[in-house]
Amino acid sequence: MARRGPFVAVLAFAFAALAPEAGAHAVLARSAPADGARLAHAPQQLRLEFSEAISPRFRVVRVIDGRGRAVAGARVRASGARELLVDVPRLARGAYQVTWEVLADDDGHVTGGALAFGVAARPVAAARGPGTAPAALEASLRSIDLALLAGLIGALSVAALLGSAAGPAERARQRLLAAAAVAAGAAALTGLVVLARQLDRVHATVAPGSSVGDVLGTRWGALWLAREALLGALAATALWWRAARATGPAPSANSARPAGAAAAVLVVALAVVRALGGHAAAAPGPALAVAAAAAHVVAAGVWLGGVAALGVALAAARGEAGALARACRGPFARAAGISLAVLAVTGLVAAGAQVASVDALLTTDYGRTLVTKTALAAVAVALGCANALALRRGSLPRLLRVEAAAGAGVLLAAAVLTASPPAKGPEFAAPRPAVAPALAGRSGDLLVTATARPNRAGPNVLSLAAVSSRRPPPAPVERAELRLTPPGGGPGRTVALAAVAPGRFAGGADLDAGGRWRMTALIWRGTHPVAVPFAWAVAPPDPARPVTYSARPLAPVLDRAAAVLALLIGSAAAAAVGLRRGARSIVEPLGKEAS
Repeated sequence: MARRGPFVAVLAFAFAALAPEAGAHAVLARSAPADGARLAHAPQQLRLEFSEAISPRFRVVRVIDGRGRAVAGARVRASGARELLVDVPRLARGAYQVTWEVLADDDGHVTGGALAFGVAARPVAAARGPGTAPAALEASLRSIDLALLAGLIGALSVAALLGSAAGPAERARQRLLAAAAVAAGAAALTGLVVLARQLDRVHATVAPGSSVGDVLGTRWGALWLAREALLGALAATALWWRAARATGPAPSANSARPAGAAAAVLVVALAVVRALGGHAAAAPGPALAVAAAAAHVVAAGVWLGGVAALGVALAAARGEAGALARACRGPFARAAGISLAVLAVTGLVAAGAQVASVDALLTTDYGRTLVTKTALAAVAVALGCANALALRRGSLPRLLRVEAAAGAGVLLAAAVLTASPPAKGPEFAAPRPAVAPALAGRSGDLLVTATARPNRAGPNVLSLAAVSSRRPPPAPVERAELRLTPPGGGPGRTVALAAVAPGRFAGGADLDAGGRWRMTALIWRGTHPVAVPFAWAVAPPDPARPVTYSARPLAPVLDRAAAVLALLIGSAAAAAVGLRRGARSIVEPLGKEAS
């Protein structure tokens, strides 16, 4: 069983690397009218529904006419945490664009976009807003923040795992606690840079002239204040713990216990605050999702931060490195194993929540970054298993620096993920099935039916059948064509149809918008055509992307895999505890007999 452990760990952490801890990105989920809609009548109100909660104080929506002028009298008001309503005056015939910039209420991302619609006119493609792609500065700040957080949790974890050991272990603990205090202070300073950047971003987009107090008054600001307070408390607690251990060999262990317990509580609280600033807070079951995200953060810090902390401690120990390695090899191996188990289960759940489908994983920048993170994590765990075996044999791990470098790559990929919108949304859904209602009409003895597939804005195949109710028919149908009139009565077009069978015709047309169209079939059985009109509703464009590999949702598969993995890990842990207790029950009586 011990020999199989490293391979199980590699597999578990490879699964865990799929976990994208993404910050909230408020992207447009639905709108009325839809993007590209062609309306017969002017709307009195526009509705924008976003994927995440948005700040009610920081949002800008503009309605622009076809000449690029803002529509006077448009008023924006909130309707729920994720929805904006825009009351508009009576719009004249023409093309319009709606642009927006909103501030995500959780992590403060500013996102924007645009949609186009037409009133009795063809809409013009909208110019996109600022978008959601991560900036290099934001990704850099997040990578620094993640590295400091991992270093903080790792240093505290290794310090706790050294237990009450003295000598080299105590000297290493003192260095680690000092490093933890420095990491907490540096993370707090990084938070000030984040606040300054957030204020600048808000000034430039949604609220020029806003103050620091305005930004801190948002939900993002409350979470930022909580994060800074917790980091300050962790720095003070690490120094308190260090001082308590330095009071002397006799009282040190008992006097340091309150500091260690306080540090553990503060680390968990900091992880929860981070989870509240991400997509977990907007999940259908937010309490469970936030708990899972917080557990993932702590477990990643114990594992990756612990590797870095252990490497620093062994390097500083020099001649005492062997004794230090022997003191911490057992506790660190157990902590790493527990962390791997937590990362695997929570990672699978988070991956299913943030990546919609196989296509979303393989065809987006977010998905490709996730695959890269998976590969780096697998390498880190493989190196970790080699180092763990070296510690088990009592020798120093030679690949610890390489493992730490792979772990740094994992943190960098995680930073890019947290700064990027997750690969989910309507565009990653399965394409809607084609719904082609049969349009039927009659003129004299002719029964005429027409269909359009897929009957939504975009390319369509038009079919027409004309059958006479008289036997024999008075005359054969020679040719046919369709006259199409868009919503609002704009300029129409005529589509020539080719005969595919007696009385059956087909052709193609690109319908530029959804809405109530009019179709008139023109059928020739001589020199004069017969006209048969139809009322016709065309659906808006399908927001789903074309399928490249598969549009199958990942969440059900990964959720089941997480449940099975949790069951297997729990069973293995119970079996290991049972075997250990059984071995003790055999060894202890033998020891008594020998004495």
